[in-house]
Amino acid sequence: MAEQPPSGDDPIALLEAINEETGRKQEISIFPGYEIRIGRDDNCDLSIPEVHISKQHCRIYSIIYERVANPQFPPLVYCEDLESSNGTYVNGVRIGTIGGECRGYLLSDGDIIHIRPNWKLSFSQLNETVISRERTELNDLQHFHDRFDVTDRLLGTGQFGSVYLAKEVATSRQMACKIVKLDLAGGQKPAKTKPYSNTGDEWQTQALRAKDGREIVMREVKILSRLKHPHIINLKKAFRSSNTLYLFTELASGGDLFSYLDSHGGVLQDWQSRVISFQIVLAIEYLHSNNIAHRDIKPENILISQTGFGGRVMLTDFGFANSVNEKTGRLMSAVGTEGYVAPEVKAAERSTEGYKMSADLWSLGVLTACLLTGQSLIPREDLSQLTQVDIADRFLGISDSYTREDWSDLSSTAQLYLRRLLVLDPEKRMTAKEALQHPWFRTPSSEASLLQERYHRIIRFWNKSANEGDVIENLPSYTDTTQAEDRSQPKFRRKFHDASSSPYFGLDRHLHKRTSPKRQAILEMLHESGSHFISSQHAHKARVPNAEGLNMPAANIVTVDASDLFGTSSQAEPDRDEVDLIPTGPYHSLDRTSHNNMN
Repeated sequence: MAEQPPSGDDPIALLEAINEETGRKQEISIFPGYEIRIGRDDNCDLSIPEVHISKQHCRIYSIIYERVANPQFPPLVYCEDLESSNGTYVNGVRIGTIGGECRGYLLSDGDIIHIRPNWKLSFSQLNETVISRERTELNDLQHFHDRFDVTDRLLGTGQFGSVYLAKEVATSRQMACKIVKLDLAGGQKPAKTKPYSNTGDEWQTQALRAKDGREIVMREVKILSRLKHPHIINLKKAFRSSNTLYLFTELASGGDLFSYLDSHGGVLQDWQSRVISFQIVLAIEYLHSNNIAHRDIKPENILISQTGFGGRVMLTDFGFANSVNEKTGRLMSAVGTEGYVAPEVKAAERSTEGYKMSADLWSLGVLTACLLTGQSLIPREDLSQLTQVDIADRFLGISDSYTREDWSDLSSTAQLYLRRLLVLDPEKRMTAKEALQHPWFRTPSSEASLLQERYHRIIRFWNKSANEGDVIENLPSYTDTTQAEDRSQPKFRRKFHDASSSPYFGLDRHLHKRTSPKRQAILEMLHESGSHFISSQHAHKARVPNAEGLNMPAANIVTVDASDLFGTSSQAEPDRDEVDLIPTGPYHSLDRTSHNNMN
């Protein structure tokens, strides 16, 4: 019998089991974090002593992304077939086969589970969120409904879009469909009702945001569309209209690494951590071989295909990802999540040197330390008082007894692995290729062989050719507005916050408003008003003609530094997605609630 939930917990869903032959009924409450086993075995929560039922036939489990209850987004409840001989069916579709991939099927209110020939289980989860759609969206969905069926089941939402449960028609496989509103992501363009003002016009600023917003969102989509790797989230298809993107990705039925850790007691054994870290290193090595840096590696951005040990992990959220400069091999923008970001990335805020892709390996070191210890090693409240060097010292166990004690239980090769990743000098830090050859993965030879055997079992169902051909497809409602905007708008470069691709939630956390650069405002003022420059020493006596032709004291003088105006500043140019670090700090225990509140 499964562990009983503590008293006082409220159920998140209900199952009503009915024997259609005898009329026997049984109601089963589903509690967060507890699974329901169904089978012939006497120890199952629902024991069915019939010859057609396997001893362990199927299970019902939940994924908890938020510890604090959110009525809009309750825990996701899945049904997984346990390689039963007679099969498990949801709404008439078989969800598992003997020797097939173990993958949960996300249940929605009203779904019917059949265990043939006699048992029917009705699933109820009344606080699911279902919303209505706009007519233009319905028209778009109709165009590809024969390939992808997007349901009204809302999985997550953000300021610029929402994520829905979907299904690939040809395979009946469940997917996630992220619908991104490009006009919102870029800053919706208001009607132009007035000429440009001398301080920079709202219409002009937001028009440029809309244009740049589309470009940045599409950059992320284009990066994902050309990546094919078992440990990078698979963008199956993207449909584009003039104002909307429809992105279809695989649905991770094991949750993210945060929920996975939580369900395993907050800490993993050395072998489990090794299997997970190995897969992440392979993903990083693949990205870096294509000159792409991820720049936001952390537990929330690692998805898992199943809840048990041996699931395939997938790197997701490419909102901060970018290609390195071809000439310098460097990136300039200080982006990422505090507590996981490398010291040199933080230093990029104050220098012109930038940083290399090796910053991803520092983040991997922090993440792996979390897997092995269940601790971030640095309390959140200490972050504001510590330099990046201090933080590195704490990770390396140099100056903090708590850290040294926490690391003492780790194997010697695991400690060495972490120390080769958490190196202050990025030039001395392990590369992804070097990490794959590290003794933690390669010694002893017997364990290295077991790791390779386990790895091949993990990826045996991954299909590299699953999305051959063009991933991005334009819908009939798509019109390319960028060329018209290019002709009508002034030509100048603009720094802009990046767009998010988090798997189900927080689609907007990389996009924030920014005021127009002073240089832009000055140039627009001169263009529209015919104003001119004066030196700062003569500003107090400047005079301009009024409507009657009389010279009057100048009433509107804008001051700007010459280096800003004429581009002579020695500052290096960021890579067009400059943002502040997300103010999310580490914490003693992996507590998602406090973590997300700071995002």
